[in-house]
Amino acid sequence: MAAGRVPGAGRRPGGAGGAFAAGFLSGVLSGAPYDRCLAAGAAVAALVVQCTTDTDGLPDRQGLARALSSFTGDAETVHR
Repeated sequence: MAAGRVPGAGRRPGGAGGAFAAGFLSGVLSGAPYDRCLAAGAAVAALVVQCTTDTDGLPDRQGLARALSSFTGDAETVHR
């Protein structure tokens, strides 16, 4: 039985670490408490790994606020 290529297999979700750092540091620079900085980093990373490129999922401030609301249960869905 020959092994075939599965579309999308072997792709690693690039950009998650950089996206986490960007979200975290954005919070630090705005003076947010560290728990909020960690949440922002995790949210930005989660958004980035859902997209094809490393930068397509990067949210603006409003998008990050919607994502944080969604991920913490304050909203139903994330709308980019």
